[in-house]
Amino acid sequence: MSDPYDGLSADPNVSGITGENTAAGNGVFGSSQGNDGVLGITFTSAHAGVAGKNEHGGPGVVGISTLSNGVLGSSTSDEQAGVAGTNTGKGRGVYGESKTYEGVRGVSHSRDHGGVVGTNDGGGTAVFGTSTSGAGVSGKGNPAGFFDGNVVITGDLNVHGVPLGPQQIGDLGQQVTSLRQQVTSLQQQVTGLQQRLTALEHLVNDVRLQEIGDVQTLRGEVVNLSVRIANLGG
Repeated sequence: MSDPYDGLSADPNVSGITGENTAAGNGVFGSSQGNDGVLGITFTSAHAGVAGKNEHGGPGVVGISTLSNGVLGSSTSDEQAGVAGTNTGKGRGVYGESKTYEGVRGVSHSRDHGGVVGTNDGGGTAVFGTSTSGAGVSGKGNPAGFFDGNVVITGDLNVHGVPLGPQQIGDLGQQVTSLRQQVTSLQQQVTGLQQRLTALEHLVNDVRLQEIGDVQTLRGEVVNLSVRIANLGG
């Protein structure tokens, strides 16, 4: 093969190297036996190291691999993502599809962050799951689900194989209300018993004080009698 091409341009509107194919072949082709087939480097934060653009309805960038990731993105930034997708139209920002495995998988090694997080600042749903025959959203863990706020269920709630529809949930709500009323009544009874117990304790203390007074009075009378008997004997 010939020596590698070396292109240099000082004009911001002229590429260092340009490849063009007016037929159906590649405009630029890169191949390496031991390193990257094509390597792009930029020193500005406003542009990418490698950019792909398509003006006829196809993908801007395509990655294909027979044994590894089709596209791999990596970043050491604390603020930016390894892979980011944006759409300024009405389409998806990121789309994943698989015939036999997960369409999209997210993994996090931090206890403070989720493997997959969805946010919506436009008033809509942050995470949405739908399935034609299986679960729309499935969670497994301890707990399997955590909700910080109100929960709306439009269908039945299945608990350990027992379906709970609106009627059953309504009945449970009435039972809970009845139990709360019973608990309130029992608490009132306990309060009444505690008040009675306190009153009995006061009564017992009064009786003890009275007994002590009576004993002291009897002791005094016994002493007086002893003195009188002694005087009579003298």
